Amino acid sequence: MVVDLIAVLTGIALGGVTGLSVLRTVVNPRDRSSRAARLTARLTYRALLLGASALPHQRRERALDLCVPLSLTVLLGGWLAATAAACWLVAFGLPSGAEEVVRVTGWSLAVIEGLLFTVYLSKLIDGYQRREAITTRLQARATSPLDAEVVLADRLRGGSRSDLGTPSSTGRTGWPTSVPATPATRPCCTSARPARCAGWRRR
Repeated sequence: MVVDLIAVLTGIALGGVTGLSVLRTVVNPRDRSSRAARLTARLTYRALLLGASALPHQRRERALDLCVPLSLTVLLGGWLAATAAACWLVAFGLPSGAEEVVRVTGWSLAVIEGLLFTVYLSKLIDGYQRREAITTRLQARATSPLDAEVVLADRLRGGSRSDLGTPSSTGRTGWPTSVPATPATRPCCTSARPARCAGWRRR
């Protein structure tokens, strides 16, 4: 009796923690994603980096490109495994007649987690594409800097020279709000860049 009660309570607690992790990652990320998303992204990156350290440069970059899909797969697999374990513990502690209800509940939760993961994946792709678009635009501006006469004319257009010593924000539009927030809310984007563009560095 005590063992059954402990199993039920443990299963309920594990299911609640898993549900909160899913909601924290998908529904309400705020300025930081969930601990599960950060942990899976960090561990996957370190494992791939350790395994690909002996490879040549190009092959190492191609191997590290697998960080994002692998970390997402591990994240979804962890949610599903935790849900299955929670349902098994609850079914173990309840009478035999309740197994079917627990099984149906478990499959329903797995389907909901899969749908929420699809939403998270669409947000991830949107954030990655937005960051890459901003980065590409800034790289293009860096390779063709503005002429000094154009900068002076832009600053003197208002008829005042008081702001000549302040830095120009022309080349930083969109950078402070979008790019630094991407690694925090979507941690698997921290190092995800095409191998042809840049190395794997945390920015």
